[in-house]
Amino acid sequence: MKPAAIIALASLAQAHSIFQKLSVNGADQGQLVGLRAPSSDYPVYDINDQQLSCGLPGTHSNKVISVKAGDRIGAWWGYVIGGAQYANDPDNPISPSHKGPISTYLAMVDNAATASPNGLRWFKISEDGLNTATGRWGVDNMIAAGDRGHNSNPARE
Repeated sequence: MKPAAIIALASLAQAHSIFQKLSVNGADQGQLVGLRAPSSDYPVYDINDQQLSCGLPGTHSNKVISVKAGDRIGAWWGYVIGGAQYANDPDNPISPSHKGPISTYLAMVDNAATASPNGLRWFKISEDGLNTATGRWGVDNMIAAGDRGHNSNPARE
């Protein structure tokens, strides 16, 4: 496949879920606490847009949640802030038709409460892509897990 075709296909991919809660070693840290959440799940189309890293402006918590190397970090997702729109909402945390990978990135900062997401050096700590043996995507795994995903915090090198 030529690079131009890959770029054209990449433009069709859109993130349609919002990271809304964090847990550390199973302890829920609270709704929108210790994180930045975009105002909506609308995509940022321009890869040079400074909003690409955290999405469209929304809430910004000034609380810093301490996480040590090796801690198990949980992420709770939903397509709107606050979770499902009604009982048994089939589109929460994301519409099952929106197949794709789930990637988790971090960046080292001096102060997580005040750092700007622009110009940081982001590094990937996990990816749940397509399992070619089963045909399941990372999104399918997140839905099956009940709108949650988990990662271990990497050690600093």
